[in-house]
Amino acid sequence: MEIKRDLPLIKTDQFIDVIKELTEAKHTSSTRMLIGETGCGKTYAIDRFLEAYPEGTFLVTCEESDRLSDLLRKIQTAMNTNFTGSQSYIKQQIEGHLSNLSDRGVLPMLIFDESEYLKQSGLLSIKTIYDYIRSTQSSIVMVGTPDLLNTLKKNLHKPGIPQFFRRFKAGIREIRSIDRTYKQFFKEIGIDKEVALYLRQIADNYGELADYLEPAIHAAKIKGVKLNIDFFNSITYLQNRQS
Repeated sequence: MEIKRDLPLIKTDQFIDVIKELTEAKHTSSTRMLIGETGCGKTYAIDRFLEAYPEGTFLVTCEESDRLSDLLRKIQTAMNTNFTGSQSYIKQQIEGHLSNLSDRGVLPMLIFDESEYLKQSGLLSIKTIYDYIRSTQSSIVMVGTPDLLNTLKKNLHKPGIPQFFRRFKAGIREIRSIDRTYKQFFKEIGIDKEVALYLRQIADNYGELADYLEPAIHAAKIKGVKLNIDFFNSITYLQNRQS
């Protein structure tokens, strides 16, 4: 979930879960697979974690078509490096970069977000990367929806998947489900009761909630008015007219 400039940091249960697991993984150089439903704020929490731990923390956003060459390129982009040569050479250089960080007392960490999109080749590519860099004392975290876990369990009969699953199984952590009353969220922001009631009816998760709230809060701030249901409806009406 994109960080919204007009929304304050809301420490939901899901945010706390993700930050706790990322922090523990980084400080213990361990492996995690964080599973949380769509829109629970996984990416938002990762972005906040990167702000708190920028040194040695590298984020890769996965795509359906990713193979080993794509993931190695994305890791280099995250590291701000540009190694050229064979895949074997590039893996060696990445390993060396992470080892140097570890030797300097930095805690290296790779985070693979939106991992549910990876196909078998992408998952086995992460296994290859894992096997190559574990000696560097790097933590490796995969983050995705329940689709990731379901896909793995359904494909345990396919070559390489059982070995991949074994490497992450002990680190699987399921993020708590969203409280769709959004009680904690609304309490911290101080939203008008009528607006809150309406948002409970139309927003299915924190991501959608933020998508509705951020432009409305921003517009109310600019106009210097209270964000009540009439103003909220006027904003969403104009947005719908323009779309």
